[in-house]
Amino acid sequence: MIKINMEQKILAGTKLLLFAICTLIILAAAFLTGLFWGQKSAKDAFNLGYTTAWQAAKEAVDASGLFAPEPEEIMAISGTITNINASAGALTITAEPLSDNPLASRENISRIVRTDSATTFIIRTEKDTEKFDAEQEAFNKKMNALAANQTPPEPPTLYNDTPAEFEDIEQGGRITVKAETNIKDAAEFTASEVIIYQ
Repeated sequence: MIKINMEQKILAGTKLLLFAICTLIILAAAFLTGLFWGQKSAKDAFNLGYTTAWQAAKEAVDASGLFAPEPEEIMAISGTITNINASAGALTITAEPLSDNPLASRENISRIVRTDSATTFIIRTEKDTEKFDAEQEAFNKKMNALAANQTPPEPPTLYNDTPAEFEDIEQGGRITVKAETNIKDAAEFTASEVIIYQ
């Protein structure tokens, strides 16, 4: 009788211990699951809040009029030459950002520029200061002597442009490429004019 009673107590104690261990395992699993999903939700909430705030700030800066808005159409872009494929008449440039808004994307975008027989190439060099000043003075004199019905003369530019060829393009150089179509979002396009800066 005592032996049976003792076995029942041990069995009841073992069951209680197993129940307590199982309960602890389930609670630990529930806690870890909740912790994981809580962190994931907090991270998602932070990312959503950050993105929303950044977009609102960007729109507020755009609306302020302090910076020119990003144009809808881009017909020319400037950048640095990162690769030249002479056999295909193509080159890759890292284009500069399209907007001067400091909150807009500052990421430089790689673009493939193709050329064909219709593409013109120009080497652009900066004019000597004395030469430009003399041209500006001559222009001012012509403007002062201009009659009311006469067409005004072309103002002087700061650069000299000379004809060039595809072979004059050098990797690492800075260029401006122009196109006949909107190239704002074009990853690849054909240039109508390539201006090589020296």
